Parts: sequence; structure tokens; C-alpha cells
Amino acid sequence: MKVLEIVNAYEGLVKLAEERIDGGLAFCIGLAKNKIESEYKCFQEKKDELVKKFGTDDTINPDHVNWKDFVSELNKILETEVDIHVYKIKLSALEKVNTLGNHILAVLPLIENDKGE
Repeated sequence: MKVLEIVNAYEGLVKLAEERIDGGLAFCIGLAKNKIESEYKCFQEKKDELVKKFGTDDTINPDHVNWKDFVSELNKILETEVDIHVYKIKLSALEKVNTLGNHILAVLPLIENDKGE
């Protein structure tokens, strides 16, 4: 998985966990979230280091003189492949959730089609 997918999936799992879901699905989401949490935190730490390196007063925005360098370095991190084995969430379990929202797209790499379609 690329770091970008991990970041998106983690944030999507956090949102998905806020939905009204049954205990079994909540447990599966928790397993997946816990498995990628350390990689997510590592990414956040590296991003903060880049902000300090390229920004001013621990902030950076598109108008900053170093913005392109910041984005270039950040993209290198986001495109990095990480060998991680994450618990897959069954598609059939997600069908029971009434309001999935856009965050379901973020967790697509973590969904297993158990319906045979």
C-alpha cells in the first residue's frame, strides 16, 4: 500500500467508526484502524517535520516561497510503498450501514468482496 492510501484509509476508518454500526463491524473497523495507525502517525510526524523545514512559524501555505519544495518532499512520502498486512472489511458487513458517506471511498483498499461478484 502507498502511504497516501494508508492516510486516506485511516481517516476514512475514523469517519466510518462514527457511523451507527453493529458490534461486529465496529470490531473489524477497529482492527483495521489499529493496524495502520502507527504508519499514519509516522506520516503525520514526517509531514510536521517538513512544515518546520520549509515553512515559517510551523506553518506553510501555497503562497510560501518554499511551497513547491514542501509539496515535492511530501509527495515523495505519499508515494512510498509500505508492506503492511491489514485486516480486510467484508463488503457484506458494510451493506448493513445506512449512511456510508464519501469516506467509504477512502477505505476501498481495505474492503474485501465476499459476495463473489
